[in-house]
Amino acid sequence: MNKLYKWLGVMSLGISASASLIPFVNKNESVNQIQDLNNKSFSKNSNEVNDVDLNLLEKFVNGEGIYGYINNAIVKGGLTIDPKDNKSQTKVVEATKVYIIEILKQVKFWLHYDINVDELMNIISFNFYSDQEGYVEQVDGVSEIKSFKISIVNGKEDNISGFYMHGSSKFKVINKTNLQLAITNRDFQQNLNSSEKLKKYIVESNDLISESAIEITNFTHTGWINGSANVVISQGINNLYYLDDNNSIKVTFIFI
Repeated sequence: MNKLYKWLGVMSLGISASASLIPFVNKNESVNQIQDLNNKSFSKNSNEVNDVDLNLLEKFVNGEGIYGYINNAIVKGGLTIDPKDNKSQTKVVEATKVYIIEILKQVKFWLHYDINVDELMNIISFNFYSDQEGYVEQVDGVSEIKSFKISIVNGKEDNISGFYMHGSSKFKVINKTNLQLAITNRDFQQNLNSSEKLKKYIVESNDLISESAIEITNFTHTGWINGSANVVISQGINNLYYLDDNNSIKVTFIFI
C-alpha cells in the first residue's frame, strides 16, 4: 500500500505543507519505522487498527510543531495546577484528565478519531517526581510534584477498540499564580470605554500572560467619568492564574 498523508488544516492555518502532515502507514511498517516518519504520533494500517503513540500528548502540551498551532491552551510547556494541590497525586491526575479531554477534542476534529477519555485513563499509569528531570520519586502528600510521566499499561495496548496504544509522555508541573497578586495596577486614569480596551490595558499594564487568561464582568460607568469592572479567571484551558473562592478583582477607569 502506498503511504497516505492526512492534512491538518493547512489552508485554514496557513502552515506550510511540510509542517502539516500526519503520516498514515500500512500494517507492514514496524513501530520503529512509524516513529521515524517525521517523528509523528499517528499511523493507520489497512485493517483499520490505528497506531497511536502516547507521546502525542507530550508534544501537544509542549506545543511542539504542528501541535503548537492547534493547542489553544493558555500555557504551553506543562500542566498548570493550584499551589495548594501540588503535593496531591489525585489532583494532578484530575487536572491531567481535564487537559486530555481538550486534546481528544482536537484529535477528533482534525483526525476524526473518537477516543473516550475514560477508556484512555483506564489504560495509563502515572509516575510522579519531585524534580523536573524525573529522577526523584515523589511521595504523595509530602513533597511537591514537579513532573510526572504517563505510560500505557503493559497488556492494555489494544484495550480501546480500533486502536493500538503505546509509548509514554512526560510533563512538567507549573504552579498557578494568584491573580490577586498578579494584578497590582487597578486604578487606570485612562479612557477605557469598552470591556475589550479595558482587558487589553489590564494585561499590558500588569504584564499578564495573555488576554485569554481573564474575563471582564460588570463593566459599568457613572455618567461619563467614573467606570468600574470586575476581573475574573477565564474558562480557558490550562490557565496560569487562580482566584480563591471564585473571587473577582475590582478595577476602576475613566469612561469618556
